[in-house]
Amino acid sequence: MKKIKRRLAEIRWVAAEISNPIAYLWARLHPFRQKDVFIHLRNGICYLLPKPVGDAAMIREIWMDAPYDTFPIKDNFIVLDIGANIGIFSIKASKAAKNVRVLAFEPVLSNVEAIKKNAEMNLCDIDVFPVAVGAQDGAVKMYIYPTNKEASIHASAGSEVMDFPSISLGKALEKIQRCDFIKMDCEGSEEATLLNYPPGILRKIEAMAIEWHAKYSKFGLTHFMDFLARNGYCVSYDTENHIVNAMRL
Repeated sequence: MKKIKRRLAEIRWVAAEISNPIAYLWARLHPFRQKDVFIHLRNGICYLLPKPVGDAAMIREIWMDAPYDTFPIKDNFIVLDIGANIGIFSIKASKAAKNVRVLAFEPVLSNVEAIKKNAEMNLCDIDVFPVAVGAQDGAVKMYIYPTNKEASIHASAGSEVMDFPSISLGKALEKIQRCDFIKMDCEGSEEATLLNYPPGILRKIEAMAIEWHAKYSKFGLTHFMDFLARNGYCVSYDTENHIVNAMRL
């Protein structure tokens, strides 16, 4: 019943927010396809879902579920999108207010090209870095999910292992004076990425929304949230979307 309600909610959302709903629904039903699909939102934003894999469900996740909207993006914000995929959130953040600077980090090169195309189509000035962000600098073995081209340090059925360049969170933060918001969805490496850093690094970060992958956790959610609290954040957990929200006190 819950799944049916969710599908009905998505159909209502599509009818209200998507200018070309047939294209969206077709892309949802055909995750593997031989042509690019363009999805037009009624707010004027357009997304390229590249062939052969461009998951329309990510648009639903970012816009309908809106798991990263706990912290509204304001004028002149500096935003890091770690695990940017094809740039769905990066574009949303860039358009959310005036003079927003977005730095998008994504290791999969086909996704990087899609971010650049989506940014160009939407007249967004996004700094794109073709690297993973992890616990340390250097090459890292990651597994590519064939269904959506997401990269993870954890293997799954049917995934393909590849080497990718990776930088530490500290190195990523060297590129900016401050960080107003981080959206982090790096398929299970979020815990290791943050737990390795001293308070001095985290002081640059005002707020974070971190997707929590319980099955990959080494220390557990309570330990992770306590770590953030000890470093000066007010921390909460969104049980519906599995997001750890942290805002500096």
